[in-house]
Amino acid sequence: MQEKIVTLETAKLAKEKGFSMIKTTYSYDDSGAATHRDYVPHDFNIRGLLSAPTQSLLQKWLREEHNSIIEITMHCTQENYEDDVDFRKKEDFNFEVEVNYYGENFQVPLTEVSDFYNFGYGSYEEALEAGLQEALELIKK
Repeated sequence: MQEKIVTLETAKLAKEKGFSMIKTTYSYDDSGAATHRDYVPHDFNIRGLLSAPTQSLLQKWLREEHNSIIEITMHCTQENYEDDVDFRKKEDFNFEVEVNYYGENFQVPLTEVSDFYNFGYGSYEEALEAGLQEALELIKK
């Protein structure tokens, strides 16, 4: 099992919002392809390489640096889910994402309303990618 790398679109948005962990083991080249690297070239920024973090690393950065919490939950699509849900069947459930942004110094007041909520994603990773993009959009930089 391998961790999922964020999409090029998400990586660009992350860089725009200040994500600069160049020690990630993947980077994007000019064609948009993610390339595995065993080392970080000394001219990483000069060469225009773009850090390609894993979804979990970017999620951790958003949580620790920007107090942005991304929650993914499984949602049952069956009306009578207590009896007949087979969690091995993808058609019986989907994933939903919720993002709460509290600001860098928790200056955003706590409310009961999420800053972003959506559902209907076919996989955990798809929901997380959407949540990462929305969380990045909420950062005021």
